[in-house]
Amino acid sequence: MIMPRPPAPPGGRPRAIAALLLSAFFFLLIGCGATMVFIGAHDLYVADRPIKCGGEVMNPDGPYTCFTGHGPRNYSDLVRERRAGQDRAPYMLAFGALAVVIGVPALRRALRYVGRVQRWTTSGEWTE
Repeated sequence: MIMPRPPAPPGGRPRAIAALLLSAFFFLLIGCGATMVFIGAHDLYVADRPIKCGGEVMNPDGPYTCFTGHGPRNYSDLVRERRAGQDRAPYMLAFGALAVVIGVPALRRALRYVGRVQRWTTSGEWTE
């Protein structure tokens, strides 16, 4: 005997699928936003610390070159990179916080709708 197909949830199946997919997107948005906030905070934290290479503080007047995974760099290259990180830190903090502020309510709303659809499939009653 063939079981009858259950009716679509209120709002339709596409809306339920969209809510499920959007919940994954908003979860990733929150994670990326938190990562951006941590990177921005780290860039601000290390801005005033001395520049090190191999665990030792580099001398600004020395002829030394630091060999890292990014290739050979001298003191002025490392200072330039530090300054660039310091310049972008406020933007990382702002956009990261904005991503989290947008992502959390949106994720809650999407998961609330998915939960309503799940309750509707088991009980048959739609709750607002």
